[in-house]
Amino acid sequence: SLSLVNAPIAIAMIYYGDRVDHGIAGQISLGLGVGMTMFGLAYILVHDGYCHRRLPVEWISKLPFMKEVRKAHLVHHGENLGEEPYGLFL
Repeated sequence: SLSLVNAPIAIAMIYYGDRVDHGIAGQISLGLGVGMTMFGLAYILVHDGYCHRRLPVEWISKLPFMKEVRKAHLVHHGENLGEEPYGLFL
């Protein structure tokens, strides 16, 4: 899966930014690694947990905009709607 590719890259970028290079390149690397990690966590919670109900994350449904995200995600799959698929957070 994509997480098996992205996770080691994010870990390496965080490590490089935190332990190896304390200059601008290290700061950029650290920020990108943390950003990749946060996106992965959001994807798991929203996509797998909330949209597909694979995880117990009922608290997410209390956020006012999440019903629209779930509705848009059903269009994303486009199985019966003839729509083009697009990304989860677009």
